[in-house]
Amino acid sequence: MGRFTVGQVGRVKGLAALLLITVMMAAALTGCWSRKEIETLAIVDMIGIDRVIVNGREKYRLAVLIERPEQLQGGGRSAGGMQGTGGGGQQPSWLVTSLGDTLTEAEKNLFTRSPRYLFLAHTNIILIGESLARNPGVQEVTDYLLRHKDIRLRSIVIIPKGDVLETMLAEPELEKLLAERLFGMVTFTQSRVSKGYQQDLLEWANCLIQSGRDLLAPRLTLFTPTEGQAGAGGGDQGKADEKAVRLNGAAVFRKDKLVGWLEDMETLGYLLLTGRAVGTVIPIRLSGSQEPNSSFNMTRMEAHPRVELVDGRFVFPIHIRVEGDQQLIGQPDFDPDPSTLEQLNLQVARQLKEIMASTLYKAQQEYGADIFGFGELVHINYPQVWREIKDQWREIFPEVEVRLEVDAFIRRTGIIGPSIPIQ
Repeated sequence: MGRFTVGQVGRVKGLAALLLITVMMAAALTGCWSRKEIETLAIVDMIGIDRVIVNGREKYRLAVLIERPEQLQGGGRSAGGMQGTGGGGQQPSWLVTSLGDTLTEAEKNLFTRSPRYLFLAHTNIILIGESLARNPGVQEVTDYLLRHKDIRLRSIVIIPKGDVLETMLAEPELEKLLAERLFGMVTFTQSRVSKGYQQDLLEWANCLIQSGRDLLAPRLTLFTPTEGQAGAGGGDQGKADEKAVRLNGAAVFRKDKLVGWLEDMETLGYLLLTGRAVGTVIPIRLSGSQEPNSSFNMTRMEAHPRVELVDGRFVFPIHIRVEGDQQLIGQPDFDPDPSTLEQLNLQVARQLKEIMASTLYKAQQEYGADIFGFGELVHINYPQVWREIKDQWREIFPEVEVRLEVDAFIRRTGIIGPSIPIQ
């Protein structure tokens, strides 16, 4: 009893082998159940969101730039200023818009224009319109972006000054796609001048949910390049009406609403105060000159903010330390003795302090927006006090005192020999 015959064992092995083959064939036939073939996708690299009035009703307008991969192999540019022409005569990207009472409806309405599935996972740039950011705010937009299954938290969020569609039609200039150009400027070139600000969707959301910090976002401006104007010297008159974009300055938010802008130097002040400035150039005057004739090229910086509670008032001492090189051109009589370098160090420190003071005044007195995160310092160092005042912090912030201490050090003078002799 309980023993199998040779024939029974063979039949069991045969059934097991048949079952294994059936399972393997089923797996091979089904493949990846959620796959989407590349030729069925409309790959989006940039989206723009704003609100417009249609027949007396306010609606969301969603604009997307969809890549045309087959056109990216060609060269040349169109004279119309729209995303450089590919080898087949079409544009390398297609701008399409849709309307909706909600952003989800607007996204679904895009399918009435596109024969392919809109694939948003490659979106690098998100533009949020100025009018939308000012009123009613960006809470619903942020919620839509965070909940979307395809949009990545590393996408760059930018506020264009002006119309979103006009911005998305701008000339990409060096790149074939405008999204590539903007992404390159934000992640690479802006860190070289520290006059623009970089922020992705993750940092955007974190700033909105923190009660001790207000939101700051990069600003995009539209302009007509002087190189394309008639009489500008070598300009192409066929491009005289083309628009280009520049990343400069920043958008200031109070809670979730846009309240104003920081210009180039004010953005530099913000980056210095928060320890984010990577590199910048400060013009300086050598002894005996009425105009700047040399430059301080910043190569390194540190910022050490603190908070103190003095007689019931908050004081924020901030120690800024910068290092850099002096760029000397055509100054054969310059003598880099210690006393001269010390005077130049003081001059650089004074100019940087003035830049930061201008930024502080604008944020405190004009906007009442704590973009520096001083409230976070209070929260960390005085948690009990913060619990009592956090709801009134935006009214307290304009009255707080910020004490700036700036030390600048010129590490290299750039002198390797006398200037070339002119005969």
